[in-house]
Amino acid sequence: VLIMHGDTLCTDDTGYQAFRAKVHTPWIQKLFLALPLFIRNRIAAKMRAGSKAANSSKSMTIMDVNPQAVIDVMEKQRVQWLIHGHTHRPDVHSLTTNGEPAHRVVLGAWHSEGSMVKVTPESVELIAFPF
Repeated sequence: VLIMHGDTLCTDDTGYQAFRAKVHTPWIQKLFLALPLFIRNRIAAKMRAGSKAANSSKSMTIMDVNPQAVIDVMEKQRVQWLIHGHTHRPDVHSLTTNGEPAHRVVLGAWHSEGSMVKVTPESVELIAFPF
């Protein structure tokens, strides 16, 4: 089982990937964390607003995972289960990887409710629950 955020799988969203590369640069992270918390909160709020505005004009396809990126990471990590978030489209997807049946579970966004996956020998179930 591989558990990941999921944002690196959205490879068709080149704008987001460029942004992600910048904010994951160690010196930028160190500089950001040196700022007072109230300033970091203001920057984060502006960035969230900018992201929301940018996403409103992007196609849903671009903002979802790239199917080949999913296969590639699952095969590289030699897993048959991938659990991630980021795309905010909760669902359980069946696929084939490493020549075997596999599953990709997308957890919800946790804005108004939580979500989890329940796996039994009989089923895979995505469960939403209120806060």
